[in-house]
Amino acid sequence: MSLLKRFFDNKSSGKSNNLRKIEKRLNCKFPKHFHELLQDINTHEIILELADENYRILYSIFQKSTDSYENVVELSEDISSRRELNNGSIKLPFARNLSGDQFKFLFFEGKAGEECEARVFFSDIDSRIGQLEITHVVDLFEGKPEHNALGKVTINCKPQSIQSLVQNFDLPNPISYWKDSFGLYAGESQKKNSPKLTIESYATNYKFKAPQQNIAKFEIQASMGVKEAMFYTSAAYQIDNSQLQVSLLYPQEYRIFYFKLLCIVDTLLRSMQAITNQSLMTEEDFIGLINLDYLIQVANQSFRGVNYWEE
Repeated sequence: MSLLKRFFDNKSSGKSNNLRKIEKRLNCKFPKHFHELLQDINTHEIILELADENYRILYSIFQKSTDSYENVVELSEDISSRRELNNGSIKLPFARNLSGDQFKFLFFEGKAGEECEARVFFSDIDSRIGQLEITHVVDLFEGKPEHNALGKVTINCKPQSIQSLVQNFDLPNPISYWKDSFGLYAGESQKKNSPKLTIESYATNYKFKAPQQNIAKFEIQASMGVKEAMFYTSAAYQIDNSQLQVSLLYPQEYRIFYFKLLCIVDTLLRSMQAITNQSLMTEEDFIGLINLDYLIQVANQSFRGVNYWEE
């Protein structure tokens, strides 16, 4: 065995041993796919490119760390102890964001003595927005690791295609479709060079006497131009999260990005189903209108309007 191969084998073995120690301490296992993702990567600098920004795999997954925000075990205990995140599941954090205060984390969750499902959750622990499953807008295990000259590995975890984005899509808690809110209107294009797809978002904050009843309502409006026709659709969503009002009052798109992106994707999916069911457009043509970078851009923008209702 060459010295170089022995060196990398030792690094891989140390990484596996550390993961097993973490799993033993927390009495919960990382998903099998996560082990496989790290198996052939021989660096501690693994960058995950997500739709909102870049995240880095926590250092303590590879080696001991005294930083409590890098230590999986300490971070798991911290996250699980927070009221807005305590749902009885064991949290296995695995990555943190690279900008600002770096308090945005990605994690899996599971039950004692079991392996976590390969479902990705997001939370900004510097706020009380709770957690949100973002599995449907993150292709964590599909991207190919790219090595660079600085010894870093970058993995593109954005949806690999629009088809993969809408396939088997489902809204996660605490987001739910606002009953009977979807609408479709078809008309003639008034502009020869009308944009193929434009999206606008609006929000309403509902404040009740009982704070736990507070909700947010997001409304997504889309217009699609195809040849000489224009289609206008809209849908609304209820978010059962009383803490979102702070992020709406003081625009903090970095905290509500995924809430908005998921609503946008669901609106487009409902639009596609309604338009294709009426034979107004083929599914292929509809998907051809959608550009992932544009969806990300819209989700990053402030709401066009924010209203407030108080009981």
